Amino acid sequence: MTSEPVRILGLGDSVYTRIALLALEEKGIAYALREVDIFVDSGPPEDYLACHPFGMIPCLMHDDFCLYETTAITRYIDEAFQVPSLQPMDTRSF
Repeated sequence: MTSEPVRILGLGDSVYTRIALLALEEKGIAYALREVDIFVDSGPPEDYLACHPFGMIPCLMHDDFCLYETTAITRYIDEAFQVPSLQPMDTRSF
């Protein structure tokens, strides 16, 4: 079984989407960005709301797992993919 690439759903111009993309870049993880415009008059697409009930951006999809909120996404990226770690092992090491 092969894992699908990580997908980020959001706007490339969004600082929150960019934070998630930076974490993926730093870890060297292959990903795909799907642009989702939540600001259109009709609102976020229904399939997007199935992953992010608040209709905000970004959202991460990895295999059959879906996660929202930038802090949770970056923590998942750091802990789900081994090397390199984005956080020091010793919280006082900077």
